[in-house]
Amino acid sequence: MDKNKPRHPRLRVFFVTAFFTFMIFMMGMGFLIADYNSRKMAFGDGSLRIDIYAEKNSVTVNILGREQRLEIPEQAGRWAGRVWNLLPPAVRAAVWIFQGECDAVSEILE
Repeated sequence: MDKNKPRHPRLRVFFVTAFFTFMIFMMGMGFLIADYNSRKMAFGDGSLRIDIYAEKNSVTVNILGREQRLEIPEQAGRWAGRVWNLLPPAVRAAVWIFQGECDAVSEILE
């Protein structure tokens, strides 16, 4: 057996690519955080250049000033309800608690 040959070359490639993917993701998140903070300091507006918000049967996406409204089909709404019911109760409770905290923070800040 050759002593200079790596033992698991595929595993090393996997971890190197996973590491670089994670680092690129973190760099993108850093850009978004820096954009948010610089807008908050400069304009007093804490909004991002990317805004996504849902309404009754549509989702509005605003990316760099271009706003687009996407309609949600009825079938997708039915599937979302089915998937929600399949989630474990602990996950649903965590989502409800997080949603309640977000609503409470927005009311406190106003």
